[in-house]
Amino acid sequence: MKRFGDLTRVDARLDISSASGLAKKILNGFKRSSADLHDKPSASPRLNLIFQQQVAGPVVFRADSRIAIESLTRKHGVYIEDFICSLNYSLEFLESGKIVAWYSPKRKEGMIELRLYEF
Repeated sequence: MKRFGDLTRVDARLDISSASGLAKKILNGFKRSSADLHDKPSASPRLNLIFQQQVAGPVVFRADSRIAIESLTRKHGVYIEDFICSLNYSLEFLESGKIVAWYSPKRKEGMIELRLYEF
């Protein structure tokens, strides 16, 4: 393992929990009222974005965000449903374990975890 900059990862995933709900929404041209949107949250796809970068040695910084796509049509802009920042420290002596410290400003909570059998 290199000491710096060995790991860089950018990942994007689109989650569609209800294809029929999304199809109805597209056919209606995203012109539902805001009350209608809250009644069927499964009709709105979500975009998950991950950025991961090695800081130094076995320490890796990671930022995860979940964005509601429906919000792109609203006047107030993009709605970020969740955002989590974390620092991971790989435990080389366990080979598949790591210590993760994460914080979510949206939920105002954080934790330090010992994860075993995670690659």
